[in-house]
Amino acid sequence: MTKLSLFAIYSYAFQALFPKPIPERDYLSQVIAAVAVLTHEPGVPYMDYVRCIGSNVLARKVKMADLKDNMNLSRISAPTAKDYARIEKYQTALALLESAP
Repeated sequence: MTKLSLFAIYSYAFQALFPKPIPERDYLSQVIAAVAVLTHEPGVPYMDYVRCIGSNVLARKVKMADLKDNMNLSRISAPTAKDYARIEKYQTALALLESAP
C-alpha cells in the first residue's frame, strides 16, 4: 500500500475519531505524523513497529481500531491455526498499545 493511500485511509479515520473541527494546518501535520508512524518499514520487527505507534495518540487509536477489526473471526468461515496465531499476535499488539502512556 502506498503512503498516499494510507494517508487517505487514516485521514478518514482521523475524521471519524476526532469530529471536532481543528485548524487545517494542525490537522494536516497530525495526520502526516500518524501516517509516518503507521507505515511499517521493511526490516522492522512487528512488535517494535507497534511500540513506536504507541508514542503517537492518533496513530495508536487508528491501529487499535484496525487490530480490533482484524481480530474479528466472524468474517472467516473456517478459521485455521494460522488465523488463530495471527489473532494471538494482534492481541499482544493491542495490549501493548492499550498500555502505552
